[in-house]
Amino acid sequence: MRLMRLFIVSVLAIGALVPLGLASAQYPQPLGTCILTPPATVPANAVVTFGVTTLTDKGQPAPGITGTVTVTGDGTALTPTFITGSDGKATVQVRTGATGAVNVKISCGALSTSSVVNIVTPAVVIPKPPVTGDGPTLPTDGGFPFLWLLGGIAALTAAGTASTVAVRRSR
Repeated sequence: MRLMRLFIVSVLAIGALVPLGLASAQYPQPLGTCILTPPATVPANAVVTFGVTTLTDKGQPAPGITGTVTVTGDGTALTPTFITGSDGKATVQVRTGATGAVNVKISCGALSTSSVVNIVTPAVVIPKPPVTGDGPTLPTDGGFPFLWLLGGIAALTAAGTASTVAVRRSR
């Protein structure tokens, strides 16, 4: 009987605390979000800017968060630390190398995230030949070479026929 009373009292106590928001089944409480946004392109041997956004566990901007930046790969952190503004945002700058990938990792208090970006190497441009003037051009519709071939066959046929006739008359 005592065990039943204890069980009923426990259920009623928990039932009364849940609507008041004093009881929570989630442990530990969510910390929030730390987002690193890379630029659209990452050129070689350049200074590029990454965006940092921090949000609370309720999705609101988290101002005043201090963070650190670590860069591995072919790059160097120009902004080793940052503090988010009133909008929960900050920017960090990274100098890229010549080739390869850059791994940028940020820590926002207890949270951390990273982004790996590939360095875009400049495209090799093959120069076009110079324009040397307007000379005679051939039609490009494909009919011109066929007409020459047909004319050549007709000329050879006529020459062959003429030589055959000449040989027969001479006999």
